[in-house]
Amino acid sequence: MEINNEQKKIVEALIFLSGGEISRTNISKKINIKNDILEKIIVDLKNDYQDRGICLSDNGNYIGFYTNQSISDKLKEIKKEETDGPLSKRVRETLTTIAYCGPLKKIDIDFIRGVNTHFILKQLVLRGLVSKTDSKISLYMVTLDFLSSIGIDSVEKLPNYAQTRYKMQESLEEIKKMHQ
Repeated sequence: MEINNEQKKIVEALIFLSGGEISRTNISKKINIKNDILEKIIVDLKNDYQDRGICLSDNGNYIGFYTNQSISDKLKEIKKEETDGPLSKRVRETLTTIAYCGPLKKIDIDFIRGVNTHFILKQLVLRGLVSKTDSKISLYMVTLDFLSSIGIDSVEKLPNYAQTRYKMQESLEEIKKMHQ
């Protein structure tokens, strides 16, 4: 049985979009693919990614991308710079959005920012500036560590908090209405 290139692309994209790992069952359900074909695609993808910076991980149930071990030391060095260095403009803007409007769902942060903030949120959580609730619907909010790092004990003490929060929430509602 030959691998359909379109199906292979879709499986690869699903694994990537999962942001971590995805089950074989989930892939099969999403794209209605037979198990034997999926297994051949996974083997093919493993071979494609074998000598690259990203490899395909497979524990029998779940599949995901991970960093190639041969470059892990260099990436640890880069990651340390990311978490210790100054915040980029886009990270600061996202942090400000969460500080003034939080707690917020990721989709709302994406709407406000106009971009996918997955990696930005991950960086903010790693730095301990933002936390993510473990409830059914994950919400992002600034941490007490963030507040203490800027010398306040409550978001309400941010400059022009009430006005800015109101304007940002009003804008979010307008954006949501436009996308309905």
